[in-house]
Amino acid sequence: MNKEQREQMIDKLLIHLNDEVEKTGDPIGCVRFDFQEATDKWDEESIALLQTDAEGLQQILNVCLSRGYLKRSYMTRRCEGIELTEEGQGRAISVDAASRNPKPVAEMHGSINIGTMNANGATQIGHGNVQNIENVIQTWLALIDAADAPEEQKKEAKGLLAKFVEHPLVNTCLGIAGGFAAQMMGAK
Repeated sequence: MNKEQREQMIDKLLIHLNDEVEKTGDPIGCVRFDFQEATDKWDEESIALLQTDAEGLQQILNVCLSRGYLKRSYMTRRCEGIELTEEGQGRAISVDAASRNPKPVAEMHGSINIGTMNANGATQIGHGNVQNIENVIQTWLALIDAADAPEEQKKEAKGLLAKFVEHPLVNTCLGIAGGFAAQMMGAK
């Protein structure tokens, strides 16, 4: 497969996985996918979706894992417990939106030039990184809710999380986002 075909296959896979995540209503860190054997339902669906074979699927999964679009939730070399990441979800949403509206954004809304930004790592543009903090807390809350534990322990864990988020030093570290996180948990 050439590079263009590979990128198209990556887009198809990420859009498909994001659609599956959104069907559940859970945060991305709470939904896992298994790509185990050629007889597995997910492999069959993915192979048909990408119009490839098991080797081609493995190649696409490897590229997605190395680029950070997907991650393993278990420390294994097998493709079990694969999670969509924020980067993968962002690419899926962007590509899906672009395919629905092929006009360039600048053509629709005029040209916007904010300036130049160089980043050597994971970067989020925004105020107080509220989006990342919100995603982390939503994931924690969903994991607590999904835990196989008595309701009393779940309530205690949520209370401890709320207490942590409300702590003045944590709020100082998170800035305005800390107050936002506490509100999101219903702590304030």
